[in-house]
Amino acid sequence: MAVPQPNIIWIGTKGRNVTYMPGMVKQALVLHIMSGTLEGCDSWFSNSAAQASTHYGIGKDGEIHEYVDPMGDYMQWSNGIVNRPWQTVIDLMAQNPGDNPNAWSVAAEFEGYAGDVYTDAQIAAGTQLFAWLIEQLGIAADESHLLGHNEFDSVNRPQCPGQPGHIWLAFEQGIADWLQREAYGLTPGAYPGPV
Repeated sequence: MAVPQPNIIWIGTKGRNVTYMPGMVKQALVLHIMSGTLEGCDSWFSNSAAQASTHYGIGKDGEIHEYVDPMGDYMQWSNGIVNRPWQTVIDLMAQNPGDNPNAWSVAAEFEGYAGDVYTDAQIAAGTQLFAWLIEQLGIAADESHLLGHNEFDSVNRPQCPGQPGHIWLAFEQGIADWLQREAYGLTPGAYPGPV
């Protein structure tokens, strides 16, 4: 049985803060923390001064906003520079030499600030969204393809998304539950990052 598409509210970026890049093949899902509110991101990503965008924003109440369609031809600007990346990112970059990591990743910003832990509603919405994207885009459902922003930039973004180990486990388990395949490569406790 296919994962049902969650309720997604289209916001867009008014054509700003994106790059036209047809033919992208998405291979990873990236979690972020907004350092702000969902309402703030709605206006920020359409502001040319932002120089940033993302695919999705997930509010503390579980509401999902979409800014850039990951199945379209425009690349979001979410992961910034790559600075002392984790091995997970190094491996994906080796598989995609010369490609901007934004081209092969789908990013979701979760409402909150550094130190905030995702709410139960955010986890529920995020796991359904990511499981749906895994099915729609053919992304591998394992720890090597479920990344934190800190894995791209461990120097300047060490606390993004800044979630403790039990939240990562809840996320992995929630995705596995949606996919109805507990042994689909998401092994609780195997996340290779700090807890």
